[in-house]
Amino acid sequence: MSVKLGFDDISIRQDEWHLVQQDRDSFLQELTAKRHRDAYQYWLTRSPDNRLPAREDLDPVDIHKLLPWINLVDVVREKGNVRLRQRLIGTGLVQRFGRDATGAWFDDIYHPDYLQDHCHLIREVAETGLPSLTRIRYPDQEKRHVIYTRLMLPLASDHKTTDMIMQVMVFD
Repeated sequence: MSVKLGFDDISIRQDEWHLVQQDRDSFLQELTAKRHRDAYQYWLTRSPDNRLPAREDLDPVDIHKLLPWINLVDVVREKGNVRLRQRLIGTGLVQRFGRDATGAWFDDIYHPDYLQDHCHLIREVAETGLPSLTRIRYPDQEKRHVIYTRLMLPLASDHKTTDMIMQVMVFD
């Protein structure tokens, strides 16, 4: 069953700011939240020869403190299009957003306005293979704005083409 969230009576503001990694050292300095620094540094250690790590390169035991705040997004390339699917949503995120959409396609669960604002950033990470950091406002189930910062880290089964994105959230 698909349920689209309708937020017609509140504005969805996206991209209060958005930062893309240009070089590793300066990007790390921009990560002020410990959770983001820890995730990024771990991701770097799993990047063989500066290539993208695969999901299989990540060991949940190594990042157990981050798991409640991780969202894995499948990047599925079909006939020239990119579709996004919620692969895994951490328990902290489920509690914070008030629902578990694991396994759902983005276009089945999100309002079209949110898709337009939200998905281009995820697709940008998928296409460039570069991590990014974004500060976002998003309405929760009670239609209150939740403000959070999202670190997006690309993953690639072949170490080249992004097929999954690990997102790590920190809430204000």
